Amino acid sequence: AGLWLVDVGVSEKETPKETAALCLARDVKSALCPRFSPDGKHLLYVSHDRAVVSGAHAATAALRVISWDKELTGFEEQAKRFESKEQCAKLSRDVLRVDTEQKAKGSFPGYYASSPLVSNPWVGNDTVVVQTTWGFAETLIRVDVMTGEISRLTAPVCKTDGAWIGENSSNHDEAQKNERRGSWQLTDVCDGVVAAVFSTPMAPPHAMVCWLHPSDAHYNQSLLFSGWHPISRPVKSPVAQPAITEIAKLEYFTQDVSRSVEDDCYLLTKETEEEDAEGVSSGDFAAPVVQSLVVRRKDLGVKNDDAAVTTVTKPKPPLIILPHGGPHGACVAGWAGSVAFLASLGYVVAYVNYRGSTGYGEKSLQSLIDTKGGGPGVRDVADCVAVAKRCVNDGLCDPEKICVVGGSHGGFLGGHLVGQINVENRGVDFKCAVLRNPVTDIASMVFATDIPDWCFVETVGIGEYTDDPQVETLRLMREKSPIAHVKNVALTKKPVLMLIGAADLRVPPTNGLRYAAALKQHGGVCDVRVFPEDSHGLVKPRTEFESFVTIAKFLRNALE
Repeated sequence: AGLWLVDVGVSEKETPKETAALCLARDVKSALCPRFSPDGKHLLYVSHDRAVVSGAHAATAALRVISWDKELTGFEEQAKRFESKEQCAKLSRDVLRVDTEQKAKGSFPGYYASSPLVSNPWVGNDTVVVQTTWGFAETLIRVDVMTGEISRLTAPVCKTDGAWIGENSSNHDEAQKNERRGSWQLTDVCDGVVAAVFSTPMAPPHAMVCWLHPSDAHYNQSLLFSGWHPISRPVKSPVAQPAITEIAKLEYFTQDVSRSVEDDCYLLTKETEEEDAEGVSSGDFAAPVVQSLVVRRKDLGVKNDDAAVTTVTKPKPPLIILPHGGPHGACVAGWAGSVAFLASLGYVVAYVNYRGSTGYGEKSLQSLIDTKGGGPGVRDVADCVAVAKRCVNDGLCDPEKICVVGGSHGGFLGGHLVGQINVENRGVDFKCAVLRNPVTDIASMVFATDIPDWCFVETVGIGEYTDDPQVETLRLMREKSPIAHVKNVALTKKPVLMLIGAADLRVPPTNGLRYAAALKQHGGVCDVRVFPEDSHGLVKPRTEFESFVTIAKFLRNALE
């Protein structure tokens, strides 16, 4: 993407016969979402240069600004300032740059543009508010475009994950501050008022607002932030009350499962995690790169002061491992009705942010596609297994009732987790899998998907990208796919539920259907549901309702 200055004229008479256009960002390979400051002196934009260079979709982005001369009103006058790549470079700079170093716990991991910039992100002429993925949360941050200084406007999911602007605020008591630990979506900024939507795994989305002083760089932060204030009405519908009652019975907490991008450096018990943190100076140890967020019913265990379960007071429940898609995406501590539904049925649901997830730093993200470590299908699979072992070791679940539910790349991982012999050798036996529009055979997908580059990046590297892959490349792609392990799935009699959107352009429906056919051919069990009108996300209300009712029935039968 690029930014272009176009001479369109102000009236029909003044419109040039041949419209002129000039690239304003010749110094970068990606530029989008331009936003002028109120005084017209700064042009803010987002750059995905790192994604272009590495091939990793959703890699760490840069927030950049161009110095604009508003006094030059003519096209030709402005054009002279941007005539060459060197001139463009002199007029633009990074506000938030991409840092490839490993991060310390609680530090800013980098900018992940999970949502486009709002139409006007500016608070005054030198400050903007943006949304970014930060660990297990979509987070709102205030950025000084002159200095690059960052202030976190929303509370982290865990107290130990760094400070935020309301940490010492007197506007809310401690209970209110804890209630604000979840995930946020920025909706608008206007005259210093920031509007957002907030949710947690046990709190459906509701609207919130706060007010920020426009000249934040020159004032005490405690004077700038009056706290977040809800503007939603309480739900009073009698139809919704049973659901609200069940939601109130849920809880969630996080687990740091690894703080290293290297292989097999896992914290497989809560005690190990605490000992690892105590072994270094406070705030001086590395940020986690593999994390799990566990959602479950409160009556399944007893919490300690850190909100982590230490004992289970009833028969141990089944465990659902839930990896996200992407693979360069993230699970966040926000509302997901499907997860709340499964947790309310008595399942322990463990989200997995494996190496390669957004919100954990560029070094961690790129570590997944480093072919020296095996790449996708190896490192991310090992991380999912480690999260399952952590849940078992902490006594959260029945080790004989572990399953996986995943979509897209999460479905890719699900196919590997029930198929790879190495998974069982690591001490975890996944009994079944639910695969939603899964990537099962990259070799066949590459010719029909709308993102063929992804197929190369996640298997053989961006340098091998071509529209005419050789037989050897296709063989390697297939070897890295779940279809390579389908015989083992059949041999071990592990049932699979396949949910497919017939209108999917990202992962062709034939990918899942051929896997199902191959599994049945080898004597395996695969139940298939096709939703004719739905696409990759399977997000139509009717689809979501039917699919998760089907999933609940399938898991009950498979884990009995």
